[in-house]
Amino acid sequence: MSKKKEVQIGVLAVQGDVLEHVNMMNEVLEKKGIKSKTILVRKPEQIEQLDGLIIPGGESTVMSRLVSEMRFDNKLVNTIREKVKNGMAILGTCAGTIMLSKTSKDHVVKDFSQVILELMDIDVIRNKYGRQQVSFELPITIEGFGKQPFPGVFIRAPVITSVGKNVDILARNSEEIFAAKQGKLLAATFHPELTDDMRFHEYFLNLILS
Repeated sequence: MSKKKEVQIGVLAVQGDVLEHVNMMNEVLEKKGIKSKTILVRKPEQIEQLDGLIIPGGESTVMSRLVSEMRFDNKLVNTIREKVKNGMAILGTCAGTIMLSKTSKDHVVKDFSQVILELMDIDVIRNKYGRQQVSFELPITIEGFGKQPFPGVFIRAPVITSVGKNVDILARNSEEIFAAKQGKLLAATFHPELTDDMRFHEYFLNLILS
């Protein structure tokens, strides 16, 4: 059977810009001739059927509390971790990158902790640029995307400050890392789902199918 007919992608739908990711991913699937639709994921058992999971931008503190709620008994977090060991791909954008990271600190709040997945060997600082009114757009050159810059939308964005030896940096400037990949884990500090450019989601699909 063709992988194209079997691929199943979900968006963690506890908080954040979920529908934007669903809509863009469905456009990419249709463009590639894949008949499956992106599903909303809220329960641990839904993770089992996935080839790829998107963790959207939003508020990472709220997201962290929701995925570790007592009613899940940490099963949602543990199931995601186990599925990654078995080859599931993850795309994290903005807050999703914080959730993927090995360590996360806050730019302002020093005494701070939250449940994160600790799957990707990256260190992240939350809210590096300040509050939402300091949001901005920046054209980004991303490795493998050609010469056309990607429209980076940064909203209360984090910054990847360092990466491990097995992590590939896909986009950066002289001081900050904007996108990185480790195996089938893909992280962006910006919001590709809030643009009309589907290249990041296409990249993620190719990662799943590889």
